[in-house]
Amino acid sequence: MSRDADEVNEAIAGELRLTYETAFGGRHARRSSLWRRRAEGPDGRRLYYHQATPVPGRSA
Repeated sequence: MSRDADEVNEAIAGELRLTYETAFGGRHARRSSLWRRRAEGPDGRRLYYHQATPVPGRSA
C-alpha cells in the first residue's frame, strides 16, 4: 500500500475525517473514513463510515 497524500480533518466536534489514496497491484483508490469519538470507555474513536472510490487510468 502506498499513501500519496494523507489528510485528517476534525469535521464536527468529536468526528474525524481521514482521506488517503492506496495502490494495490497497479489499482488505485481514493478512500475516506469518518471516525466518531466514543461516549463511553477508553477506546477513543470508532469507525462510523468508510468509502473507497476506484481511480481509473492510473498506473502504479
